[in-house]
Amino acid sequence: MTFEEKMNRISEINDLYLCRYGRTQIGIFHLPTTDSNPDWFQIFTNTLMVTLRRKNIMPYSFWIRDVQANRFILILWGSGYFRNNLNDIARIVERAWSFRAPDPAVTLGSFSLSTESPAEDRLRFTQTVEEVIQSSASTGLWHQRSFGGSQIR
Repeated sequence: MTFEEKMNRISEINDLYLCRYGRTQIGIFHLPTTDSNPDWFQIFTNTLMVTLRRKNIMPYSFWIRDVQANRFILILWGSGYFRNNLNDIARIVERAWSFRAPDPAVTLGSFSLSTESPAEDRLRFTQTVEEVIQSSASTGLWHQRSFGGSQIR
């Protein structure tokens, strides 16, 4: 998947989420791993999605595997009503990650967007995602999961 395709997909997810819920909290996470073949990563994402749904957060995720940097980049959308920051979502991600990897998850960005958000807020989100993705030497693998559906390419 090219850089443009990734950015288009992320933009589509963002628009879909805002259309469906009107407001979102978005987190960008750096998930370091020393495992060259982390076959447990799908278990991590499934556990994370179930946990977030149980907390009524309505998650949507998109991840990219950066093999050269030994990390995953996880972009996570969650319902934005009744929360002003990403603290509760970040704690869930950090805790779930701590069960799978020795190095802690790091929040690279936190964004609160709504259908009424100014263009500057959306631009700041897009620029941050672009920087993170461009710095990733991605293998081309990506994944999205939400609303009971999953896709790996």
